[in-house]
Amino acid sequence: MVLSKRERMIAIATGVTLGLTGLYQFVVEPLLETRAQTQAAVVEAQLKLDRAQRLFNTSRRMNRRWGEMTGARLARNASEAESQLLNAVREWEQDSGLTLASFRPERSGEKEKDFMKMTFRATGAGSMSQVARFLYRIQTAPIPVRITDLTINPRREATDDLAVSLGISTIYLPAESPKPATPAGGAGSAAQASAEGRWLP
Repeated sequence: MVLSKRERMIAIATGVTLGLTGLYQFVVEPLLETRAQTQAAVVEAQLKLDRAQRLFNTSRRMNRRWGEMTGARLARNASEAESQLLNAVREWEQDSGLTLASFRPERSGEKEKDFMKMTFRATGAGSMSQVARFLYRIQTAPIPVRITDLTINPRREATDDLAVSLGISTIYLPAESPKPATPAGGAGSAAQASAEGRWLP
């Protein structure tokens, strides 16, 4: 059977079309799908890596913070803890410009995991920026301290004059009780401050 020139052109075009269609369906399309899946996997892996890096950085900062607090900054008794906090509050008051009307003990001798806790009540007045500065100094303090409760009210309507009342707690090491003698080769004394008992701002 002899095909005319027109018929041969149609047959060639049809064959090329079918070939390209098959090439796309069986070669190009699977490659595109694989590429899309690979890109999605790369994006997901990058997100997981970013989360892990943030977690690692946070853990490193918290460990450094804990190391600082369990060093020279952690008071050895109630008197030292109170003196340390009083000095810090005076510094925060001067730095922030907030005026404290009172700062008095509220609770003491409370057990807080491996430590003892004491809480003070502070009342004062100042502008919003002064209150914010005072609270910021507490949150970034190099000593173990945290805010237990906070109340802020305007002293006069439509003015930047606020009354603030807050509880501030600190911790100190408990007094060591006498321990029985340990036989030779026995275990030593328990660690004073475990990571489980951390008390961070």
